[in-house]
Amino acid sequence: MSKFFKWYTHKVKKFPKRIWGLGVLVVIITAILGLGFGGSLSSEGMTIVNTPAQKAADIVSKNFKNTATGAQVQVILKAKDSLKTSENQKRISNLQNILQKQSNVKTVIIPDQLFNYASKDMVAYLTVTYTNKIVTVVL
Repeated sequence: MSKFFKWYTHKVKKFPKRIWGLGVLVVIITAILGLGFGGSLSSEGMTIVNTPAQKAADIVSKNFKNTATGAQVQVILKAKDSLKTSENQKRISNLQNILQKQSNVKTVIIPDQLFNYASKDMVAYLTVTYTNKIVTVVL
């Protein structure tokens, strides 16, 4: 193997323009052959059928159509003590009820459903999904 590298190094040093030109020629020929046999420069439409991943993707798209049809807002909740206290849970429940009563609200998911408590249960968020795609906030 070392003999090959010595030979190759000698050729590269002796004929650098020919080696470079040969490399460019190989790349061009490979590109022409690849595109000539139906290849493309994009990855669109590249799927392998009957794989477990493809079957799972088909099941998900069949059963969960348009899950993110509306705009989503995440409301950050912060407390001085734990958000899991009974008093704070009542406040979160009241906030959920108020939001859910709005006509353009599709769902309200609270932190207990999202399992997203952080910083010793003092920070969390709830997600509000609206029926319309754009939400206008007026302050």
